[in-house]
Amino acid sequence: MRVWRGILAGVALFFLGFLAWGAGEVDVFSAGSVTPEKALIQKMIDRHIVAAAEYRDKAKAMQAFMEQHRKMLKDYEQERRAATSEAFGVSTTEMGKHCQAIIRNARALQEECEAFAAWHEQRAQALRQRLEGKAESPGTN
Repeated sequence: MRVWRGILAGVALFFLGFLAWGAGEVDVFSAGSVTPEKALIQKMIDRHIVAAAEYRDKAKAMQAFMEQHRKMLKDYEQERRAATSEAFGVSTTEMGKHCQAIIRNARALQEECEAFAAWHEQRAQALRQRLEGKAESPGTN
């Protein structure tokens, strides 16, 4: 009799659990589980976040590089004015062309780095939404 009661209780619990799951109250199949697709999406999100940070750092480095060349040009012009013309072999015009070209190119690279960082951040956000089930189309990574 005890055995039958145990079997009946087990069957009853099974059916109650099945009914609860069917009603959406208990998700026994996906609770805490991570599918391979979700793991891949999370990995892609992490990669985009790291790449965005790296490009932000590169943009900051370009800013420092530009400041270095602005200071170099300013210092050179001040030293040139204080010294005799024979002390300096390069004119401030030539030095200005060199520094301005570097500054201009560094600014362009800085802008590209900032734009690419923003793109990586947007991709990470889109993938987060996809992971949360808010985005319908998968898109590309």
